[in-house]
Amino acid sequence: MNTLGLGLGLGLGAKREGLGVLREKFERESCGALLEWVRNAGWREIGEGPMTNSEKIALLRQALFADVDELEKSGEVVLPD
Repeated sequence: MNTLGLGLGLGLGAKREGLGVLREKFERESCGALLEWVRNAGWREIGEGPMTNSEKIALLRQALFADVDELEKSGEVVLPD
């Protein structure tokens, strides 16, 4: 059973409550990501550019996870495959 109460042993009300918590978290994180997108002109430029979606995703991934990539290269952090 997971910590959100979505396991088989709980009633329908508890499961719905757990799903509501997940939905609220998703909505908060999604809205936060959209606000960050609006504030960052460089990301917006990539999104509106003439590249394919795959190319845009690769460029955005580089921008968003540059710090993680640097930590991995330094050997301080080992990311799972």
